[in-house]
Amino acid sequence: MKEKFKSFLDNDQIFYGSIVLVVGVLSFVLGQQTVTSTNIAGSNVQMIEPIVIENAVPITANEPKSITNPPELPKTTLVGSKNGSKYHLLTCPGAKQIKPENIVTFDSIQAAEAAGYSRAGNCPEL
Repeated sequence: MKEKFKSFLDNDQIFYGSIVLVVGVLSFVLGQQTVTSTNIAGSNVQMIEPIVIENAVPITANEPKSITNPPELPKTTLVGSKNGSKYHLLTCPGAKQIKPENIVTFDSIQAAEAAGYSRAGNCPEL
């Protein structure tokens, strides 16, 4: 038995590997105890468990907004391109890319859609 223990201590890889393993396990256990209960100014404070709400509806930032009756915009605020199929507000990035000679103006959303144009996807105000 002593010979086996001596050979174990003589083998550096096994000895140092076991030390690293023991230190790792002890660090994990001490870390778990620290997270579970913390001693603040002599009082034992327990961590709060997360609350799970059943049947909760998650909130997403990019949910599409549907407007049944969009507000009517002032005259000539909608533009489109002669070569395109989308209409934009003058403040939208797509409207700024249309060449002046290709600009088509619309008085309302209904007029633009009646002309065969559809809402631009890169215009958040629409």
